[in-house]
Amino acid sequence: MLKIAGIRISPRLKPWLSFVWRILFLLIVFWLFFGVIFGLNRMSGVAMDPSIKDGELMMFLRVGGDFSVNDVVLYEHDGKTEISRIVALPDQIVDVNRDGYLTVDGAVESKSAIVDVDSVSNDGASIFPMRVPSGTFFMLNDNYDYGEDSRIFGAIDNSSIRGRIVTTLKVRDI
Repeated sequence: MLKIAGIRISPRLKPWLSFVWRILFLLIVFWLFFGVIFGLNRMSGVAMDPSIKDGELMMFLRVGGDFSVNDVVLYEHDGKTEISRIVALPDQIVDVNRDGYLTVDGAVESKSAIVDVDSVSNDGASIFPMRVPSGTFFMLNDNYDYGEDSRIFGAIDNSSIRGRIVTTLKVRDI
């Protein structure tokens, strides 16, 4: 007879006990992998189209807060999870030129006009030009016409970012 913590275990139960420990170990590894290090989220909407299409599954890295320009990140804003691309880092100047293109430190960053120039130049509530505050990032959707991003609500605080998208899985019809 096998004794574990003072309890006698029948030899017939030994293989089952080993099986249970292996399953428990795999569950802990799975939880660490997808609960602490990585996360999964399904894309909802067309704000990042064509990079990430509606319904695709995204895997994001939760650890590490060292973000760069062009990183696609998952973040919380007004209680909703959003996905956008970082286009400007802290202390960079974001503006809209006379043709409606987004510029960062004078260099054009958008592939097409992102706003109606008249609304930016005549609207007293416009945020442009703006210096991205320390500890924040300026976000922009790939599909400029859909979804909200930093053009609407300003820069996003680093603490609101849940993680960096590392891959997408084309599982829209599942």
